[in-house]
Amino acid sequence: MNLSDQEFKDIRLVVLRLSGIWLGEDKQYLIRSRLEPILRLNKLSSYAELVLRSAGIAGLALQEEIIEAITTKETSFNRDGHPFDEFRRTLLPELIRNKFDRQRSIGLPFGKLRIWSAASSTGNEAYSLAMTILEYIETQPQNGLNPIRLTADSFQILASDISEQALQKAREGSYYEWELDRGLSNEWKLKYFEKSDSHFTIQPTIRAMVEFKRINLIKPFADINGFDLVLCRNLLIYFDQNTRREIVDKLVNSLTQGGILMLGASESLTVLPKGLVQSQVGRTVVYRKTGT
Repeated sequence: MNLSDQEFKDIRLVVLRLSGIWLGEDKQYLIRSRLEPILRLNKLSSYAELVLRSAGIAGLALQEEIIEAITTKETSFNRDGHPFDEFRRTLLPELIRNKFDRQRSIGLPFGKLRIWSAASSTGNEAYSLAMTILEYIETQPQNGLNPIRLTADSFQILASDISEQALQKAREGSYYEWELDRGLSNEWKLKYFEKSDSHFTIQPTIRAMVEFKRINLIKPFADINGFDLVLCRNLLIYFDQNTRREIVDKLVNSLTQGGILMLGASESLTVLPKGLVQSQVGRTVVYRKTGT
């Protein structure tokens, strides 16, 4: 189906408005490959009709189809490796210690250490965090020298995404073996998943650590706050500079004092928001909220 220059411009604006994703001048092939099936399914004669029909409340269903088609759902367990190594080795102990000290200073118990996986896709990142946490707990001696006794209930993970289809798979927690092999050792595969036919399903203990919620990061989410760690990895690359800045500001606001923001391996902040300090933890760059 033909895609005129004006239709291409209009579609790019629709995608930007719905998802914040900015498609460059060279993305005509992507629009054709991902949106043309929507035209056929809805018996639309042109991209111009798609733009027209998707406008307003009457076009909500089409808007959902556009979001699902245009968003990239690439993910894997323990993606890039080293961020999860550093999370277990350095960041998790630091966050636990800071949480304990902060709560004790105001006369409160430890409570829960809260983590937000802000672009979780099909749940691989959130479940990777949960498995890493359980591995860490197993290595900690449970004796009188430890100020707190950590269990899976000591942690709360929020996993969000703009795609309802991705979240549905995440909630089910069921994956093909090849999906597990991208990042998980055979030991973890046997330890944390139950095999059923051609699928592996996450164990209930891991599943119970994660809450899934649909969140569009370009929309207001002022009620999402109080997190000790926020991960927004491999997402900002799809946005223009202004949208990236706005999202980062909102993510920083969702952090507690001393909280940590982690971006993707290929992402960095050229201008740091006030109160955010960059540091290197092994091979991983993180941003700490200092409040100053």
